[in-house]
Amino acid sequence: MNQLKEIAEFLLENDDFTVVGHAMPDGDCVGSVLGLYHALKQLGKKVQVVLQDAVPPIYLYLAGADIIKTPQLMENHTENLVFLDCGDEERVGDDLLLRLAQRKLAVNIDHHQANSLFADYNYVETNAAATAEIIYNLIQTMQVELTPEISASLLAGIIMDTGSFMNSN
Repeated sequence: MNQLKEIAEFLLENDDFTVVGHAMPDGDCVGSVLGLYHALKQLGKKVQVVLQDAVPPIYLYLAGADIIKTPQLMENHTENLVFLDCGDEERVGDDLLLRLAQRKLAVNIDHHQANSLFADYNYVETNAAATAEIIYNLIQTMQVELTPEISASLLAGIIMDTGSFMNSN
């Protein structure tokens, strides 16, 4: 498994990303992909976010929710792929997985214990309450300014996966 610093260096050194999350997205998935999207855009990176299924209406208030593409609308060329909140590749859904086969490199960032470490770069922190918490740490490591858009996205993810701070994680 890689260190978070290695993932940060990879993201800083490259410019073209497709960020994906799991099918039937929840708040951690949506918040994580949007938080990373805003951070990468702040760095001047080319970024597209793709989810197999629509963003649940409860998360449409998040800045950038309207830029999330379906597999049918994604740009076909995927230089570098970032999987968020996915224990394995198949978690993104069948339609999206078919479109991801031509990638150059893949990054896997997750907090689930059953993660299969399927990417070229893997960072799985099972003690994290949510993938959004890991993305916060990644953004700090990359020295990206924490904006209101990033903060709201990551907070939505953390609130979802902690049951509004009621779960032990």
